[in-house]
Amino acid sequence: MQAKLPYLLLAVTLLFAVSCTKTKVTTVTNTITDTVNHINRDTINNTVIDTALQMPVASLLAKNIEIDSLAIFSAFAVEFGSAFYASDSGVITKLGCLCLMKDTVYTVSLWDYNSQALLASAQVSSTDSLHFAYTAITPFSVSPNKLYMISYNTKDLPFYLLELKGDPDLAFPFSNGNITFTDSYFVSATTSTFPTNNEEDYLTPVDFVFQIK
Repeated sequence: MQAKLPYLLLAVTLLFAVSCTKTKVTTVTNTITDTVNHINRDTINNTVIDTALQMPVASLLAKNIEIDSLAIFSAFAVEFGSAFYASDSGVITKLGCLCLMKDTVYTVSLWDYNSQALLASAQVSSTDSLHFAYTAITPFSVSPNKLYMISYNTKDLPFYLLELKGDPDLAFPFSNGNITFTDSYFVSATTSTFPTNNEEDYLTPVDFVFQIK
């Protein structure tokens, strides 16, 4: 039986508290802006990157999120994911992540939430722990109001979890642009696996490039 992640975090944190750090979003915002400019030549505004071309997690992070760097999972790997749906039809053209360990390749996966079928995946090279890195995929058509899951595997390495400034708990569901996140999930796994355990408190630091049709 798998315990809820908050209890797991509490137990491990007591053992590894000295390795936990918190990085405020000020530095991250500048580096994310550089990344966005490099990818699509748009800058992050107060709401979303653009109504037609969106990176929902990166723009949300730049707006009002701080990062908890929880360097505690050195003994096992976890697949973390966020469930979401789009209010309009469109395509996902890239998958990405903000990962703590640079010069490391992570697997980011896109799933059908209901059937748990793998729809797309990408090997994302994290070259800087303060930048989202993205990898292009064959454009995948997204149906409006259909639930999907975006996730990545921590590879037995330290990882980020995202939380709101001043409030460690995210009040799901919440929207950014055309994307609504409904909840977060996890499962202990060494390879890409659909995460089935409800986590509720954090947003996974994985992202995608979504373009309205």
